[in-house]
Amino acid sequence: MFGLELLREIGRTLYGDGDPTAVMYQGQTYRVTQQGPEYVLEVRLPFVEQGEVQATHAVDRLVVQVHGQRRSYLLPKFLAYYTLTRSRVENGWMRAHFAEDGMHAGG
Repeated sequence: MFGLELLREIGRTLYGDGDPTAVMYQGQTYRVTQQGPEYVLEVRLPFVEQGEVQATHAVDRLVVQVHGQRRSYLLPKFLAYYTLTRSRVENGWMRAHFAEDGMHAGG
């Protein structure tokens, strides 16, 4: 995008008459919980369905791709020693399951 007028047009499209500096969401967007021997990293994706998400584990990051858009989430250090076993989208959350090497779960 080039030029101030194009930037204003994009701002009007995104925010209308709303305040672009306002807080748009105040909930939790990322969390890690332990479920038995696994850890589950959850990322808030409220407008996404199961078939639209692809998650991959790249050393110390979880890479999430939705409709050609990619985001990389830095993992807690200990999860670098675990393996992504599966992921799914449920109730607005993408849940990525991590297990220690050799403890892969099905599903």
